[in-house]
Amino acid sequence: MTIKQAIKIVESHNKWRRDNNVPPKYQMADVKKLGIALDVLLIVAKDYCKIHDVDRVQIKPKKNQKK
Repeated sequence: MTIKQAIKIVESHNKWRRDNNVPPKYQMADVKKLGIALDVLLIVAKDYCKIHDVDRVQIKPKKNQKK
C-alpha cells in the first residue's frame, strides 16, 4: 500500500466516524485495509519523528469545524 492510499483510507474512515447523518453519508472503511493503512502511516510518522527530532505536532482547527 502506498502512503497516498493509506492517507485516503484513513481520511475516508474519519469522515465516516464523524458523520452524524442517519443513514451515514459515508461508508466505514474495510477494517483490514484500515489496519494496514494505520500501520503504514505509523511507520511514516515514526521515521519523520526520528529524522526531524519532533515529539509534538500542533493541530489547528479547520475554519468550518465547531469547537
